[in-house]
Amino acid sequence: MDKFKKMLFDYFVVLEEEYEPPSIHVILLFLLIHTIVSATVFYIGAL
Repeated sequence: MDKFKKMLFDYFVVLEEEYEPPSIHVILLFLLIHTIVSATVFYIGAL
């Protein structure tokens, strides 16, 4: 899991170097929303 987190961190560092900071916030927001939606769908599906 730590290796995965480091990989994500490195990925965002690369993105941050290539794009303006607002892009990072948009991507993080999208990931957060995607995670919440996925978790919600999984939770509802498990009921």
